[in-house]
Amino acid sequence: MYDRLFIKYPQLVEMFKDAPKEQPVLLAEALSAYAVNIDNLKILEPALHIIAVTHVAIGIKEKHYRMLGPVLISAVEDVLKDEASLEFIDAFREAYKYISDVLIEMESEMYKEFES
Repeated sequence: MYDRLFIKYPQLVEMFKDAPKEQPVLLAEALSAYAVNIDNLKILEPALHIIAVTHVAIGIKEKHYRMLGPVLISAVEDVLKDEASLEFIDAFREAYKYISDVLIEMESEMYKEFES
């Protein structure tokens, strides 16, 4: 997914230059944790806070989520191939939008705190 992201948006390479080598695994684990806890999102708040702090530190903004979403969905479709039903992809797309909106809001509040 990150290879695709950097091909489509080479300007993002610099943003991820200090990302840990296991960044793809961290993303996959975060998505998995979200899927497993979809009915109890409160349990994810500490992890989401850590993600938000990291994102603010490197300057991730709402526009970056909008860039990542379609690339991530495309990568999931390619990995799952025939296992990725239209219903699953639609649900994944909705889940990504929800979790990205949560992070965008958290990060927006953090940016406001830093500005004041």
